[in-house]
Amino acid sequence: VFDISNPALPSLGSTIATGASPVSVAVSGGHAYVLNGSSNNMMIFELFCPSEQQQVTYDPVSGEFNTSTIGWEVSEDTLYTLNRKVGIGISAPSSLLSGTDLGLVDDAGEHARLTMKSNAVKGVLDARSTPGAESMQLGSVSAHPLSFLTNGAARMTLVQNGDLGIGTGMPNAKLDVRDATSSEFRLSLSSTHWSKFRFSESEGLRIEAKNEGVEFRPMLLIGSELRFMAGSSTTPERMRLAS
Repeated sequence: VFDISNPALPSLGSTIATGASPVSVAVSGGHAYVLNGSSNNMMIFELFCPSEQQQVTYDPVSGEFNTSTIGWEVSEDTLYTLNRKVGIGISAPSSLLSGTDLGLVDDAGEHARLTMKSNAVKGVLDARSTPGAESMQLGSVSAHPLSFLTNGAARMTLVQNGDLGIGTGMPNAKLDVRDATSSEFRLSLSSTHWSKFRFSESEGLRIEAKNEGVEFRPMLLIGSELRFMAGSSTTPERMRLAS
C-alpha cells in the first residue's frame, strides 16, 4: 500500500498479500484488479488517499493517478452531489446553486433572487429583507410585459407603462377589462352586497347594485339615451334623457 498524500514523495505504508503469482493488474475507476495465476482468482483493491480519504482515479490514456476530490455521483439517469455547492460560470459558488446572470440563487446578504433570461427578456423573483423595505418581488427586469397564466393562456397582463389588462394583453388604460361580448367590473363586500359596472354592445353601460340578494338598477345608459331605474329587479324606468 503506497501513501500518496504527498504526490511528490510517495511512500510504502504496508503490504497486502496478493497471492503467489500476481500475473496481471488492471485499474478501472477507483479500483485495482489483480489476477493470481496459481489460484485462478482475482483480488479487488479500492484506491484512495489515506490522509484525506480522497478517491484515487486512474487515467488509462496518460497512465496517471489523480487524487482530486470526486464530488459527483451517478445513479442511473441522475447526476447528483451531496453536501457541496454548484457553480455555473463561477469557480467559488456562495450558495447551493450560484451562477453568472442565469438562474442565480443567492441567499447571502439581504435578499434571495432567482433570475431567468432568454435573449433580451429577463425576469426576477426576489425576496428582500432590507430593514424598512422588506418585500417579495416578481416581475420583468427588461422592457417586456408581465403576464399571469391559467390553463396555458394569459389572463392578466401588466405592460411596461404600468397599465393592467384583464382579458387583453394590450391594455389602453390603467385598468382595462375586456370580454368578447361584455365586460364587467364589480366592487363587493360579499356575494350578496355588491355594485357593478357592465358594458356590452347591446345595452351600453349599466350600473347595478345588490343588497341582501335584491338587485337594484339605478341607472342604465344605452347609446345617446340616459335611463334611470328605481326599485328592484326589473322595475320599470322612472326617467329618460334623450338627445
